[in-house]
Amino acid sequence: MTGLGVFPKLHAPKVIWAGVAEEKPLMELQHALAEKIGAAGVALESRPYRPHLTLGRVREGKVSEPFTRWIDQEKGARIGECPATRVVLMESRLRPEGSVYDARFTAAFQG
Repeated sequence: MTGLGVFPKLHAPKVIWAGVAEEKPLMELQHALAEKIGAAGVALESRPYRPHLTLGRVREGKVSEPFTRWIDQEKGARIGECPATRVVLMESRLRPEGSVYDARFTAAFQG
């Protein structure tokens, strides 16, 4: 895990995330999955793939100055490691009452 950040911009965030290193096996997996999913007729995300773990969402996009300073200071921090044993394709739907997440497919890694 590398760094903390927000989408779409620091002073008006909607998502708070922890970064995941763009290691070759992960990027190859994402590319292969995108090809298969696209071939199945599912609309793909148009933005570039940025591996991350969503830590939370900000409802109004307003955060305090100490928060933005902290995120900016920690953007390159090494947080730790977490070995992956499976991949889960998730669907997320944003609702007024909060986000809803559904697992659509799970596959364990071999080896």
